Amino acid sequence: MNKLEGELVVCVVYDAKSGNIVHIHSIMALPGAKIASAYELEQEALQLAKSREANSKADLRVLHVSKEDHHKLRAAMKVDPNTHTLLQPVVSST
Repeated sequence: MNKLEGELVVCVVYDAKSGNIVHIHSIMALPGAKIASAYELEQEALQLAKSREANSKADLRVLHVSKEDHHKLRAAMKVDPNTHTLLQPVVSST
């Protein structure tokens, strides 16, 4: 069986004050498919995040995540609001 290779594009929407990630947005485009621009991806991600009542009035920002780092999003993470970079997974003390 042949493995299909595609283009993976990932971004996270996060609260600009706390750095909490409120939405992870990813698109897998199969070979030959049109890939949305970075701006289009950001707008779609923000629209989806703001559609939730809890996020509707929040100051949200978007961070694009590299293909190499997207697997890290499986663990609870935050974005450093000052450097706009992913922080290490948050470990619960309970």
